[in-house]
Amino acid sequence: IWANAHSGARFQHCSTRRQVRRKRTRAAGAGARATMPGRAQPIVEGADALDALRERGAKANREGQHTIVAMYSSVLGGVTRDPAFFAVPIDDHMATRGHAVFDTCNVGDGMAYGLDFHLDRLLRSAKQARMKLKRADWLGNTAEPKQQKERLRAIILDTIAAT
Repeated sequence: IWANAHSGARFQHCSTRRQVRRKRTRAAGAGARATMPGRAQPIVEGADALDALRERGAKANREGQHTIVAMYSSVLGGVTRDPAFFAVPIDDHMATRGHAVFDTCNVGDGMAYGLDFHLDRLLRSAKQARMKLKRADWLGNTAEPKQQKERLRAIILDTIAAT
């Protein structure tokens, strides 16, 4: 859910565009804020937000919803084992535009089976989707496919090793 900080619109049923404009104009006065009657949401920041995210991840693991133990974060620039950071940034093109490719491979006993095949397919899919990987900081800002593949291999194997 995104909220436009500049909008003073109130969530009310309006039958015409004119009524919507009138209500937005009235609500946009000094100190006005968008609210839904009886639904005030708390603003959670800093340590409270981080604690809530950590508890959410720990609860999911306890209840068997998932058993993710490590993730590479391009935001952090490394592998994390903290469930609070098992997230995709809201401004990521995958989230905002659906512009993404993915692949999976079997992992067992610390080994990624058929990793070369999967990396080749992933990079081929990214090229077909016209993704500009040469601008990716986490891939070392290189346009050279061989270097991109080796960087991806290192990230994947480091993530597996962290589990």
